[in-house]
Amino acid sequence: MLGSGAAPAIEDLSAHLDDADEDRWVRVQCADALARAGEVVAAIGFLAELATDAGQPFPIRLQAVRSLAMCGPAAVTELAALSAAASDPNEYVAAAAAHAVAVVDGTYAPAP
Repeated sequence: MLGSGAAPAIEDLSAHLDDADEDRWVRVQCADALARAGEVVAAIGFLAELATDAGQPFPIRLQAVRSLAMCGPAAVTELAALSAAASDPNEYVAAAAAHAVAVVDGTYAPAP
């Protein structure tokens, strides 16, 4: 987590995230950075939207899913989107989403 050290960048990150004309790669990275800075609520809705948008290239969907997993239980409101992404036609997105569901719902247990 970037934590309080990212406070000076939050306003700019939020502005880029909210700018629909901004490049999608920039927006997904801004959402990830906001989540890492502790601004999870500002980021998770957008990330869930990207994770399930079949019109997005798979690397964008994959980054969105990975960012939601990093949010852990704070992204519990987006479990339905993550569950849907677990059926993504791209095997990497589907596997990452299945992992994210377990992380977010608290059932993930690392192998001993």
